[in-house]
Amino acid sequence: MLRAPVDGRFKASTRIGEVVGPGALVGHVDGEAVHAALAGQVRGLLADGVSITRGEKVGDIEPRGAAVDPARISDKARAVAAGVLEAVLMRGCTSRST
Repeated sequence: MLRAPVDGRFKASTRIGEVVGPGALVGHVDGEAVHAALAGQVRGLLADGVSITRGEKVGDIEPRGAAVDPARISDKARAVAAGVLEAVLMRGCTSRST
């Protein structure tokens, strides 16, 4: 996970899908560098100009590298979505019966 080193606006130096090594420059927050802690593929990244505070997440590195398609939904995201759908459907069933 990539985190903001200071408060400010984010500016990317890489793009989603790029493979980076440990220590690679991924972006800046008000001139302070954001470096990858590990090797992998950039899976997520804030848009340029987004205001963030120190410690907030600015992006993700997928350690499995190019073997993972960044355009696909992750297993974790799919599981969360399934749980939300189930909760909505359960709420809908309860609302109609009362």
